[in-house]
Amino acid sequence: GAANEDIEHVGHLVRPRDRYAALVNLLLMTGDERTLIFVRTRAGASELAEKLARDGFLAAPLSGELEQNQRTRTLEAFRTGHTHVLVATDVAARGLDIPDVGMVLHTDVPFDAESYTHRSGRTGRAGKKGRSVLLSTPPGQRKLDMLLSRAKVKLVWRDVPTAQTVEKALLK
Repeated sequence: GAANEDIEHVGHLVRPRDRYAALVNLLLMTGDERTLIFVRTRAGASELAEKLARDGFLAAPLSGELEQNQRTRTLEAFRTGHTHVLVATDVAARGLDIPDVGMVLHTDVPFDAESYTHRSGRTGRAGKKGRSVLLSTPPGQRKLDMLLSRAKVKLVWRDVPTAQTVEKALLK
């Protein structure tokens, strides 16, 4: 139940209307790194994965509504690098062994500390470093601070990378 010490915990305060742009900028900064994005609902997973795919990301949804053979294919594509971004509900937070996930991104704040710990634990595995990134609205920051306190996690608040920062990083 304890948070993995190989995981850097980062928070970004964003307005609801800026959430998708913040998500895209964060993904662009990761390059081809495997990223696991957590959302609350099945519909949210499908919608976000489709939107990211339309915008050029190798993204796929993973939720409990998928048939087992589809879940297996989706996970295999993520493991082999054919998909770089997996948008999942909490069904993927436990029991899945997905190697080399560089970043876990929480677009929706988890309901409780245990969910946060399990979601975040999908990165920083097998002695490797990882990042757990939370997007929160300013009004949600107080609730989030209480959740992280219960999870015994020290979060570092940072600004979302700007378009100029992303452009400079991509030119490098």
